[in-house]
Amino acid sequence: MLTIWAMLGLIGVSWSGETQNVGSAHSLHGSIDLAIVFVSDANSRWTLREQRVMKRQIRNGANWIELDAKRYGIYDIQFRDRTYGKWNNIHLDWLPSGTRSGNEDVQLVNTISTELGFEKPQQFRNRHNGDQFIALICLKRDGASYAIPQEVGLSERFDIEGAVLYQNFDTDIPNCATCIAHEILHLFGGWDLYKTFQTSEEQEKKARIQFPNSVMLRTSYDVSDVEIDSLTAWRIGWTEQPTEAYFFQPTHFD
Repeated sequence: MLTIWAMLGLIGVSWSGETQNVGSAHSLHGSIDLAIVFVSDANSRWTLREQRVMKRQIRNGANWIELDAKRYGIYDIQFRDRTYGKWNNIHLDWLPSGTRSGNEDVQLVNTISTELGFEKPQQFRNRHNGDQFIALICLKRDGASYAIPQEVGLSERFDIEGAVLYQNFDTDIPNCATCIAHEILHLFGGWDLYKTFQTSEEQEKKARIQFPNSVMLRTSYDVSDVEIDSLTAWRIGWTEQPTEAYFFQPTHFD
């Protein structure tokens, strides 16, 4: 069984403030519209087969969330998707990288909204009538996927939340359903539980003890190998706040 450990830096998020109950993905309940956008550059293009593979991974990740939600007595989740750029990919002059640095392009939802002809990202969201809305921006290149959630007090231009999904991590490591689920959970307020530029080694060590199978600690190509832990369940609106929850709150480290 091949497992991708989050501690290896293969997945990430680019934010620093409070992300719970804000933005277009404020609570993981109800109908959740996924706008899947295929993006390439002048020298690349998603084939229809590659798009099918990516959409299957997205749907498998969403289905896994719906299934795991039932452990918490949550039965009202319904993911729905709509594809943009299927026949004619959205083209950018260059595709931003995912480097796990915390300096990723957090304007990409706004950029893609403009490329789709919307004056404001809110108009993109208004094309969908779900309770929640997420833009999943699929880039035709390798990299570490990352989430762009809204934060309390941040400009309203970030109200429309999204994740940047790379076709592969690198030539030897393809993307996976639980990796995509990890990014979706970030958009609803989930915290990383592995060491990052915002999460300490002490936090990861404690998470390994308390939440060893959490998808926010590690991801896997076997969906049955991971789960949504009780801390993340609270963050996304499924349970009450657990004891010592804020021990795991991300912070900046100099």
